[in-house]
Amino acid sequence: SDQIGLSWSDGAYNGGSPIIDYEVSYATTASFTVFSTVTTRSAIVTGLTAGTSYKFYVKARNVIGQSTQSSEVTILAA
Repeated sequence: SDQIGLSWSDGAYNGGSPIIDYEVSYATTASFTVFSTVTTRSAIVTGLTAGTSYKFYVKARNVIGQSTQSSEVTILAA
């Protein structure tokens, strides 16, 4: 498949301000690329190569600023 669906939960603390959006990034090596910014807690990352492993992380943003990145997850595009 050339796409992978991702979903995540919000962190335990948002600084007292609601989340505005999430930045989804991916990589096959150490250099990550921003795929998209979404307003929901899910995304479908497209344009991938079947048989390739991808690493993903998400950052949340609110009026205070952007969070640190989430833990990375590695998924094989099947």
